Amino acid sequence: MGPCAPGVVEKALEKIERLGLNAAPAAIEDAEIMYLQKQAYIQGIDNTPRFKKGARRDENKSKQEQVAALREFWNAELGVLDVTRLPHYGPFGEFQRATRGRIEGGGRRVQMRFDLTEADLDQQMGGFSLRHQLTDDRDMAEFIETALENNGAMVSTVEKIRMGIKPGGMSPVADMESGGGTYFFTRIRKTPTAGGPAARPSTSIKTCCAGWTRSLTITTSSGAAPATTSGNSENRGSTSGKASRSTTAATRRSSSIL
Repeated sequence: MGPCAPGVVEKALEKIERLGLNAAPAAIEDAEIMYLQKQAYIQGIDNTPRFKKGARRDENKSKQEQVAALREFWNAELGVLDVTRLPHYGPFGEFQRATRGRIEGGGRRVQMRFDLTEADLDQQMGGFSLRHQLTDDRDMAEFIETALENNGAMVSTVEKIRMGIKPGGMSPVADMESGGGTYFFTRIRKTPTAGGPAARPSTSIKTCCAGWTRSLTITTSSGAAPATTSGNSENRGSTSGKASRSTTAATRRSSSIL
């Protein structure tokens, strides 16, 4: 493909345009439009008449006007004066701090659902936590050391293959076939207490991860304890309007994906 020089990029964009595709660089407003639309997808209202009306694209409207219309929709939907002033509102997300070299902003980009607060999650997750068990008989200390060497990231089966790491877990082949291989799975378990029964060694994940825009909740037919998974792609979080389904008492027999 050649070096990534300005001239090479310009020629590539010209060829894209000749194919009839829009090769114009994304504007800063595009990121916020996608963010506000994603929130509707997460809540499962992206195909409802009320959202379609508020999010209807009008070529006569500027992108700034489209952003304003979407903000107004969410103001009304959440009953707030200004959705952009909510604690977790952030169209551009934040990059997690890297553990390797302690580089600021060297980790993965994380976007949060702006309809949830830590208080919401803590209330719904009372007595429960997100936990990940090792299923390949690997040493826990070795597992944590490997994670820290990779900027503290818990990686999916797909990412392991991309990085040259042998995939493991309970069902890597089935996960790859179903699409679950792009996610990292956890379970919602009762938080261990001092003096309680001995549990199999596992890592505990911060409950705030259930508020990521890419978190996904799935329901199991076996009645197993809930699980959450976290993927590298930006996928549907839950269909609940307020709190993630993985954290509600009514669905503590489900699985969720971060």
